[in-house]
Amino acid sequence: MNASPRGALRLRELALRTLAGLPADAAWQPAAACSAATWRAFLRAERCAIRLERALETTGYLQQLSPEVRDVIRQRALDEQTRILSARSQLHELGQIAVERDWRPAVLKGGLSALVGPGPVDLNDFDILVPKAAAGALATVLDDRGHGAIFSTAQHLGARILPNALPVEIHISLEADGALPAERVWQGLTPVPGCPGLHALAPADHLWHVLRHAVVDHPNRRGRLRDLLVVSDAVAACGPEELAQLESRVDQHEYATPLRDVLAMAAAMSTSTPLTDRFRQLALAHYLVRQVTWRLPVSTARARDLAEWTFALLLGRRERRALWIHQVWQRTLEPSPYRFIAWLEQRFPRLGRAWRVSIRSAYRALLVAGAVPIACAVKVICARGLPATPTPERG
Repeated sequence: MNASPRGALRLRELALRTLAGLPADAAWQPAAACSAATWRAFLRAERCAIRLERALETTGYLQQLSPEVRDVIRQRALDEQTRILSARSQLHELGQIAVERDWRPAVLKGGLSALVGPGPVDLNDFDILVPKAAAGALATVLDDRGHGAIFSTAQHLGARILPNALPVEIHISLEADGALPAERVWQGLTPVPGCPGLHALAPADHLWHVLRHAVVDHPNRRGRLRDLLVVSDAVAACGPEELAQLESRVDQHEYATPLRDVLAMAAAMSTSTPLTDRFRQLALAHYLVRQVTWRLPVSTARARDLAEWTFALLLGRRERRALWIHQVWQRTLEPSPYRFIAWLEQRFPRLGRAWRVSIRSAYRALLVAGAVPIACAVKVICARGLPATPTPERG
């Protein structure tokens, strides 16, 4: 049986209420009728299996699902747990390196959730923030231990990769443009309990970083359950004064509306307050895009790039322009991983820069050409309307 994107939307309603600790009886019956294939597609898109399985078990819903569906949830949760355990092991190793060299790396975003907090979330990689002066030295240590490197950006060095391990992104900046953190950010670092050598951003800095990352840096992830959980955990760690200051900061941002929407949903989840799903249509589009792109005979990276550009087309001119600038015009902290381009950039910097931008532009133009028909089809399907939302329950 094929996965149903509209069925996945019903599962999202159940998951939102269950993860927020709200009564979910109104969402249960529509969700219970969904197939194992729909559950699989939903969990791959939302990446919340490990937290959702625990919440469904606590509420008793898990035991009422069919054995086939329970197996799908269990397998996906195990896959997520495997990546989380790998990240924990790697982070503890990085902590030992930091202690030996008197560095103070800060663990960012989902990587921090793997170490502390209400619960871990799925990881494809993890990020650490270090001063610019220490970034190259840390990269050299990892390279000497057998790590390979892939593409860098203005924010971070090329991700360091080992077989059967998660990529490590060494950040020197929290901003997409590569601006270095203010001194107060370093002064606000606190040790991560039980993890010698590792630190966390101050709660307010961590909340702003994960919120902006999920809304501005990756607009296709707005409202995704995995990211809502990360933001919700960060909200819970902040006090009223910190939240008020952050809300003022959000109001002044050019992406104020989506930032405000994600923050409102995350805050409601952290306090078990009745909430409205402000991203239902975007979620439906996400399920539809994934259903198409992940069936194509291309690599996972190419499918992800195609999905990202499809969302940029769906979200509008501002997102398209931002993505083009970020992916085509940005300068990187390290040479190109391709030897010829790296050689050209070293010998003839302007020619090398022009060559790299030209290659990037040609690749993105192909992605846009492929994304246009997918985006048009998704718009047509979404225009037909969404399934009815169950009446919110208070409790």
